[in-house]
Amino acid sequence: MATARKTTKKSLTTGASPALVPSWNLLLPGGTKRGEDRIRLLHAIRATGCLLDAAQVCDISYRTAWNWVQELNGSHDRPLVLSVQGGREGGNTSLSEDAIRLLTLHDTVSELLTKAATDGGLDPSDIESFVHFQRRLSMRTSVRNQFLATVTSVKKGAVNAEVILTIKGGDTLVSQITLGSVENLGLREGAEAWALVKASWIALAVGERPRLSTRNIWEGTIASVKPGAVNSEVALALPGGEIVTAIVTEDSVQHLKLKQGMRAWAVFKANSVILAVN
Repeated sequence: MATARKTTKKSLTTGASPALVPSWNLLLPGGTKRGEDRIRLLHAIRATGCLLDAAQVCDISYRTAWNWVQELNGSHDRPLVLSVQGGREGGNTSLSEDAIRLLTLHDTVSELLTKAATDGGLDPSDIESFVHFQRRLSMRTSVRNQFLATVTSVKKGAVNAEVILTIKGGDTLVSQITLGSVENLGLREGAEAWALVKASWIALAVGERPRLSTRNIWEGTIASVKPGAVNSEVALALPGGEIVTAIVTEDSVQHLKLKQGMRAWAVFKANSVILAVN
């Protein structure tokens, strides 16, 4: 994304001092530029969970919104917008992790640029916060499932600790790690941490909520099924907008009759959750 600054029409018409506000261009792979209206559409999709409602928020037609989504998805290796057909709620539209990172960057940098343009300007704490944010945003691992979460409680035992976290949308996540790891990571109530879960550690179930001793059981709607020769990749959209990816055998896909729009459950053990902090 690239930014430019401009004076507001209001300041010119009222005689007030000119103000600087950030204005964004969205640079697509290949060099094509699109305006900030695309970013506003992504924000609206995230807020409403529905492309039709998002189009109304942005005061554009559904057809225009649909065309913009197709262009954004077609310009990236992985889609920015995930559409789910059917389901108990009549279907929904959500954003991928890449799109959420893009919007987080947009919001954070816009806020900093706006503050920098005021008479007060930035102070050292603003710069420190931005550096911390930049580090968090740039974290990359080979683990497919990465959830930014907030620690709600830490229950310590003789050797291990049970850390309970909340991800976006309110789903609860339980991780079992050593007491040494709790201390080294500085985990405490209210702290921010990344929860990492390998796709191969996640099992899928269909039907009613499975009765298992496994601590982490999430309900969602299948957003996509990508078949392979032996294994398939199944993406499950959670109500809060997060996407959980599971790698299961092709035989399991056929046996469970997994398909887009189905309700399903993601199941994984507490000791399969890796925690990380910046």
